[in-house]
Amino acid sequence: MKKEDEKDAINMLININQRLILDNKEHIKKYYRIRDLHLQVIKKMSKYIQTGKFPVEKYFSIAAEEFKRELNNQEFKIDNTKYPDNIIFDELFMYKNHEQIPSLTEIFIEKKKCKEINQIKLLEAMNESTVGLFKIKKCDSINGYVTIEEVFTNKEYKIIDISLSSTYMIHKNDVIYMYNRIITYDGISFGTGIPIVISENCKRLKEFIKKYKDKKINDFTKCILLYEISKDKDNKVVSNIKTNYN
Repeated sequence: MKKEDEKDAINMLININQRLILDNKEHIKKYYRIRDLHLQVIKKMSKYIQTGKFPVEKYFSIAAEEFKRELNNQEFKIDNTKYPDNIIFDELFMYKNHEQIPSLTEIFIEKKKCKEINQIKLLEAMNESTVGLFKIKKCDSINGYVTIEEVFTNKEYKIIDISLSSTYMIHKNDVIYMYNRIITYDGISFGTGIPIVISENCKRLKEFIKKYKDKKINDFTKCILLYEISKDKDNKVVSNIKTNYN
């Protein structure tokens, strides 16, 4: 059996065993309920985009021009019909990432698009969420917790992430970073599952951290740039790391 196949097999067994244990814990049951609530709101936002009321092309143009200006005429493309681009698309427009671009969360709050109390409260939590580049500090696979530290603020967060807490065990001796958005609702903190996971050994990540330690860029540009960095060939260690709710 190849080394990567062996890792995948171990990873699958870990996930099955951990799920059997975790699914019966009260804080995990609560986490699942909140996550389902979040998915309901995301689906409503997706339908709103499909109506054409949200001028995606206009806002893409605004962000793309600033991206080019900040990064020496570098361009980017996002295909929201394909995974994982569609997850990046959701992050860019459903949450506040750019001063000149209203987020769908803001629009839904202002226009009162959600009527249920729980969904309204979740929208408020989404609007107050935190996005950043985080270093994975430790994982508690028995309880589904992950402790992460934001690279530029050094602030620590303890979130529930069942997939990450399980799959990280294979790479526990590696230093791994992820770009993610943290939402806290009713005492439960969780990541939205942005598919950007990068090894410390990635050369462009090191350059990014050094360059932007004191230089500010908007979160829209930061997300796109880190997404591109995560695709680099020297970012090899993260193939089995999962942060996508599964």
